[in-house]
Amino acid sequence: MTEALAEVRAWRIAAAVALTCLNYLVLIGYDAIALYYLEHSLSARRTAFGSIVGYAFSHNFGWIAGGSAVRFRLYSQWGFSAMEIAKLIATLTLTFWVGVFTLAGVAFLVDPLKLPPTILDHIPRWLPITTAFPLGIASLVIITSIHPAEGSGVGHLRDAVFAIVDVVVDEPQPSRECTARPMHWPSDELLGR
Repeated sequence: MTEALAEVRAWRIAAAVALTCLNYLVLIGYDAIALYYLEHSLSARRTAFGSIVGYAFSHNFGWIAGGSAVRFRLYSQWGFSAMEIAKLIATLTLTFWVGVFTLAGVAFLVDPLKLPPTILDHIPRWLPITTAFPLGIASLVIITSIHPAEGSGVGHLRDAVFAIVDVVVDEPQPSRECTARPMHWPSDELLGR
């Protein structure tokens, strides 16, 4: 493995690091969009910290023990209610998948991958599909169908997501008592708390 790594050119490693940084800037943008839609302000430093830590946990530990739990912990410390955090996560999910479908659509149109035989075996022979080009078209049709336009679109989809979250996630009732004690996180010192 060391030999293989030594054969990688320095510019490729630099490009990988640069693209990783660009990726996290885009992901921070998703959090900024979610906060905008929630009409909740948060400093750029906290927005970036919550986003980077949330996505780092999501990417490494999955959705079960990942970013949602970390985001809940951080954003609840920053004064968000459980409902606001649920709406934030719903908006992050929506913006993430809009990004995935857009990028996949463009990539499959610009440079369509040839489909492997394991997939082609399941496609009817009369359908002339051999590449991912039709998936690119389908991805972009999905995205353009939720584009904001006269009473429809992402804004209304977001409102629908929030309506579902409102039904599924109840605000804690004042009569309920929480016996859990606050946990000390290193983020408190990093963010000057």
